[in-house]
Parts: sequence; C-alpha cells; structure tokens
Amino acid sequence: MQRKKLLAPIGFAVIVVVGVLVYRASTAAVHIAQPIEFNHYKHHVEMELECEMCHEYVMGNAVAGLPGQEICAECHEEDPDQENPRFNEVARIIKANAESGDEIEWVRMYQTLDHVIFSHERHLSAHVECAECHGPTGTSVIPMAKPVLISMESCMSCHEKRRVSVDCLTCHK
Repeated sequence: MQRKKLLAPIGFAVIVVVGVLVYRASTAAVHIAQPIEFNHYKHHVEMELECEMCHEYVMGNAVAGLPGQEICAECHEEDPDQENPRFNEVARIIKANAESGDEIEWVRMYQTLDHVIFSHERHLSAHVECAECHGPTGTSVIPMAKPVLISMESCMSCHEKRRVSVDCLTCHK
C-alpha cells in the first residue's frame, strides 16, 4: 500500500518531465518562413511607424491582428525603387497578391493556450509596452525563426510586479 502511494507521484513527475522534453524537442527544430521577411527595425525604428499602423486591431480587440494586403499596399504599390531591392521584392509580392486576390498568409508567432483570456487593448490601456511581452520584435531586422508560447510564469511575474490581480479567473476561462 505504501509503495503504491509513492509510485503515483513519481509516475506523474516522469510523465510531466517526458512531456516537457518532447515539447521542447519538437519545437526546437521548427523554423517558420514568413511570406515576407518583414523588417520591424526599418518600419518601427527608422520610419517611426507605431505598432498600430500595421496591427490595426490592437486597441479594439483581444488580438492585435496581422497586416493585410491593403495595409502593405499603402506604401508598397508604388513604383519600384531601383536603389532598394528589398522594397522591390515586397512590391512584387503585393502586386501579385492584388492581381490574384490573395491575402498575405502571415504565420502568427506569439501564442497563448486556448484557455487563456488575453486582451492587447486591456494591456496597452494599462501602459504595458509591446516589448514587455514581445521582447525585441519591434526592433528586429528579420522575422523570428520559431513561434513563442507565452508562459504563465512571465505573465505572473509581470502581474506581481505591477500589483494587479493574480486570481486564476482573471486570465483563465
């Protein structure tokens, strides 16, 4: 009887450790290619565009949204710039999509689990800077190589630092 009580927690711990190792191994080799190698540094730092310019739903919805064809076309439908091959490449993609009626199929890189309730609007209204969760994404020259699963640990740390609710029902369905 005593032995069964001891084996159950050990078995559970082994399952958890194996699960974590399998998850890490499966995501370590993942490299995501975006349809356009978006240069956040060029747009956000050099051109001083605010995040809301491309992520237009950030203040009205739970999800910030990814830029659609029409947002990129505002600048990239112009005539090719002979001195900027990168601009020309994006312009070609935008033009081809416009002709075919396709959208840009971005791969969402920041993810939360399905049972997590998250609102960009609520966090930005509380003056949480994008970089606090998204790190240096706003200043990166090339897109991230693999998706990021936002951890409960990072959320809890921030909530505790800011002295906001850490009650489970604040963030979980």
